[in-house]
Amino acid sequence: MYIWGGRSSSTTYVNTGARYNINNDTWQEIPTDDAPSARAEFVMVPVTEMSHLLLLFGGRNYSSYFNDMYALIPTYWGSVAWVQYNKPNPPSARAGAEGTWIGTGNTGYLYIWGGYLGRMHWI
Repeated sequence: MYIWGGRSSSTTYVNTGARYNINNDTWQEIPTDDAPSARAEFVMVPVTEMSHLLLLFGGRNYSSYFNDMYALIPTYWGSVAWVQYNKPNPPSARAGAEGTWIGTGNTGYLYIWGGYLGRMHWI
């Protein structure tokens, strides 16, 4: 299990997280080097066919909505690393969206739908 980001108060967002190892009942902090900025209400989906890769898209903090995408990738030495994907024409910025990965092996698609941008602007 992985946890990442969120809010620690009504105006304070965090960009920290951890992963749980069920085999030895321990938590390990996720490095914040190259991590997404502090945010909540993002889409985070597993791509299990690709060595437990996790994709993160969008979200919001106190003043901004995001449409960036990151991957949390396992490393050879047992840790994980963040990589930002800079692709042209991403979906619009949003928070509270839903997403899923559909595919097999190294081929597939991240589907994102819904969410909102501001108090009364539902997507």
